[in-house]
Amino acid sequence: MESTQQVGNIRGVQNLALSDYDGDGRSDLALYHSNPADGSAWWIQSGATGEQIRGGYRYGGCTDIPAPGDYDGDGTTDLALYRRDCTN
Repeated sequence: MESTQQVGNIRGVQNLALSDYDGDGRSDLALYHSNPADGSAWWIQSGATGEQIRGGYRYGGCTDIPAPGDYDGDGTTDLALYRRDCTN
C-alpha cells in the first residue's frame, strides 16, 4: 500500500528541509516552496505529532535555497536561506 503525506496546499518547486524546528529532539518535515508569482513560503509539520507547526509562512525569494541550522543556539532549527546572486 502506498502512503503519501501532504504539508499545506503547495504546487510548483519545493525544497525539503528536514530538521528539528520545534525543539523536541525529532526531525520535522519542512518544505520551502519557491514561487515568484505569489511569494515564497514555508510549511512545517511536527515529526512527533504530525501537526502543522507553520503553514504558508511567507519568507524568502524565488531563487533562495533553504539552509536549516540552529544559528542562535536556542536548540531549535531556524528558518534560514542562502540567497544566490541573481545578477550573474
